[in-house]
Amino acid sequence: AAAAAARCGRARIADWGLRRHLFGVLLWALRLLAAEWREHAEVVREELGQSLLRRRLHSWRAVAKEVAFEKGCKATHQYARWLSRHTIRYWKQGAKQVALEQQMHAHKKLLQDKVSGWLREIDAGATADAAG
Repeated sequence: AAAAAARCGRARIADWGLRRHLFGVLLWALRLLAAEWREHAEVVREELGQSLLRRRLHSWRAVAKEVAFEKGCKATHQYARWLSRHTIRYWKQGAKQVALEQQMHAHKKLLQDKVSGWLREIDAGATADAAG
């Protein structure tokens, strides 16, 4: 009876040890699974963050492009206003320049005609002196 009780006690202790070992294996597996899930969650979190950054960057680029376009339009408009204000002045200056050039050309022509007349007189006088 004592041997049977001892055998029964050893069986219970072995059974308890096995359960304890299996419980430890179960805890190890659960910890491993939890770590795997945390890694997966971190990867997903990173992907979502990158996706969010990509969307924000896309939005920022669109806004920057729109602002640049508006600045370009404003600059073009201001240049057109400046040009329209100064065009008449530049046209008047050009017209004055052309008038001055025409006057100078006419004056130059007049001087050339005078000098040519003098030279003809000198030639005519020199020819009369040589003949006479």
